[in-house]
Amino acid sequence: MHGHSAPKRENAIDLLAALNLSQQRSGVSRLHSPNGMIYKIRPTAAYLILPQEYSSFLHSNFQGSIGVHLVGRQASGSSATLFSLSSVSSPILQIISSSINKSLHLDCHSAEESLASVHFPMRNPVSAGEWAKLAVSLEPDRLVFYADCQEAFVIEIKNEKRINLDIPRDVVIALGSTPGIKGSKFNGYLRMAKLSLKAYARRPWSCDNITENLPLSHYKDTHGPNFPADPSQMFHHDASPSKQETNHRPQEQTDYYPRDIHGDQQQRAAELGPPESPHGVKSVSQKQTTDRMEKLEKRLEELAHMLGMVKAQNMDLQSRVKYLEGCECVRRQCVWEGREVEEGQHWETDPNTVCLCSSGKVTCQSSSRNKGCTHSGVGYDHGAKWRSAENACDVCSCLEGHVCCEREQCSTPCKYPAAPPLNTCCPVCQGCGVNGHDFPNGAVIPTDDPCQECTCENGNVVCSPLRCPTLSCRSPVHHPGECCPRCEECEFESEVYVNGQKFPSVSDPCLHCHCSEGEVSCERMEASCPTPHCSHPAKKKGECCPTCKKCEFDRRVYVDGTVFVPAGSGPCLQCRCKAGNVVCSKEKCPPVQCSKPVIDPHLCCPVCKACVLEGAEYENGSSWQPEGPCSSCTCVNGKTLCTHMQCPPTECLHPSKITGSCCKICDSCTYNHRVYSNGQRFTTPDQPCHICTCLHGSIHCERRTCPPLNCTNSYTPPGECCPKCPDCSFENRVFINGEAFPNPVSVCEECTCKNGRIDCHQMHCPHPRCNAPLPGTCCQNNCNGCSYAGKEYPNGQDFPHPTDQCRTCSCINGNVQCLMRRCSPLQCSSPNIIPGHCCPQCP
Repeated sequence: MHGHSAPKRENAIDLLAALNLSQQRSGVSRLHSPNGMIYKIRPTAAYLILPQEYSSFLHSNFQGSIGVHLVGRQASGSSATLFSLSSVSSPILQIISSSINKSLHLDCHSAEESLASVHFPMRNPVSAGEWAKLAVSLEPDRLVFYADCQEAFVIEIKNEKRINLDIPRDVVIALGSTPGIKGSKFNGYLRMAKLSLKAYARRPWSCDNITENLPLSHYKDTHGPNFPADPSQMFHHDASPSKQETNHRPQEQTDYYPRDIHGDQQQRAAELGPPESPHGVKSVSQKQTTDRMEKLEKRLEELAHMLGMVKAQNMDLQSRVKYLEGCECVRRQCVWEGREVEEGQHWETDPNTVCLCSSGKVTCQSSSRNKGCTHSGVGYDHGAKWRSAENACDVCSCLEGHVCCEREQCSTPCKYPAAPPLNTCCPVCQGCGVNGHDFPNGAVIPTDDPCQECTCENGNVVCSPLRCPTLSCRSPVHHPGECCPRCEECEFESEVYVNGQKFPSVSDPCLHCHCSEGEVSCERMEASCPTPHCSHPAKKKGECCPTCKKCEFDRRVYVDGTVFVPAGSGPCLQCRCKAGNVVCSKEKCPPVQCSKPVIDPHLCCPVCKACVLEGAEYENGSSWQPEGPCSSCTCVNGKTLCTHMQCPPTECLHPSKITGSCCKICDSCTYNHRVYSNGQRFTTPDQPCHICTCLHGSIHCERRTCPPLNCTNSYTPPGECCPKCPDCSFENRVFINGEAFPNPVSVCEECTCKNGRIDCHQMHCPHPRCNAPLPGTCCQNNCNGCSYAGKEYPNGQDFPHPTDQCRTCSCINGNVQCLMRRCSPLQCSSPNIIPGHCCPQCP
């Protein structure tokens, strides 16, 4: 960003630094002092609005509390806003100070209340004509004023009147004004202005005579002898005004602001070096220096006023010169006592008479030693007129060195004129003044009649009947003494109910509702249902309480007498609904005819599906190769089906037979008793300078081209064609360049020789080809035995199942296969299953 600094991610905003008034700006002056930079702000300055990024920063980081710290001095005879937060259409928070009636108050609009106002009960420190420190700390349940080194003024706010500010994303942050209201601009000096995103637990400056630390919210202590015991006497919420408060503040000020705030955002400034705040109590020499500075500042203000007068006179003279330049110049003269006198010439006829030649005529008048005047430290010429700086209603004039002031007479055509604008005397009709408060045109004015709504229109208060809200009921009732009608019936689920009627919901039988003044409130009635005397009661459609006429099991309802299989319980479990109770039992299986029955998870009883070949048992659907890869057998529903493969002729010169396959294929090459993969390039020992390639089962050789080397110490070994980089020596062994080999020191590492250097890393373990391999030296991939349930077994060994005594397991080439123990056939028709035994026995 250019022209101003972005807000830092901290808990305070330096308002003067954010405004960046270092560039020359009309109405704002910079003054240097021993305590830092001072800013003279006049009402002619544009609205001092912070850039938009500060609005976004405040919106994102606002946590419900806020603090404002100011050090400044307000000019006499002025009323202004010290600090304000606004939305596009209305104010949110204003700190307003007046040096006319010495008042200081805070106005805020919260989310629940239309407008709340609180007045500082003591003398306004900012408007006393001296430098003052002021801090305002606002929380939802507490407001604190800190003024210089006086006792803190604390107001506790009740729960029903809590202030919950709503800070929008486009909030307007303004210093020294309320944007859109001309009479709100500040006139005076500012040395410090900061906005804190946290409430002040203590005053943000030190005082020798006071040490306070307020508790974190819910402050319940008294406020000292100078404050009222009830905070509601000081804090006014206009949403429900008392009799004493009715004529002081408006009920709502939705249209309090004109809608031209964004126009002033174009006048925002950029970065300004932040002034320093005073620290501690000043010494005597510092106070003397400050007094001298204040006198110089007053003198500088007087000089600035005189400079303004000179500028005004200069503009008048320039206009007169411009007018005269268009006229014909005719030199005029006067004749005095027989001699010619030039136009504009002065002369004295005696010590007390001065004559002047003007427009061809001579005028003489008595002279005075002091023709000019001085008023309030400002010099004026003879005949000049001006308004008094102390009271704008006094119009003064200078006559022969004497100042004469007269009170201006005002005549306004409206009944409720607003306060005079700045530096004027007479009230105006461009707003309304009611009970000591000014309202802009269109603003709502509070009234004693709750059924009337009054607004300000050009200095007059115009009242009309209060608009009643739109009601949702069909036949509203208007009671005597009330402003608006109200509902005495309710509409719920397309039905109409009278006030006070209780009724059940049509869509939910457990919901019982009540109609009260157009509003329906409902509560659930399950807790009042009687306890049913069954294990699985169910609800009927349209009823709230369950009964024992049906059964509810796993969120499903079954009619009395229904037999069902519960979901997810297995095929052997059958349940029956009987008088609200569910009784379940398991199905009994008949004896099987085979020696090795198989249990199907979708069937209740075991079936025979396994195959037995040469003493080995195979599961249904499994395949194996009893005579190597050229034969294949499959078990289908207890029968063994075997096939033998016939190899077709190959179309390549050097086919290969890979491990696990029956026939030779052209996917690789067998050459000189060695197997090469498809696309692999290699050399033969008898022809080192020829390189051969395996392409789809055939070998093609050509003279090789030696590749470039990246080492400087290459050599050509005997019997080889191309030079190569040096080999590696490791643990009394020599490894050629690029060779990968197991680490002779650590068997689980693999090393590579590269340009004479050894690079070792952890060996990659191949995936075992069995389901229960034994742990090897480095990897668990040894299929010469089995590791099962924490024990190791050699190949071919049978062993009992570790958890199921009715099953026997076998270790075959690292694979563990467990089958049910074969039971002998019985001669009885009804054998018994004895607990602890695997096979049934005859009685």
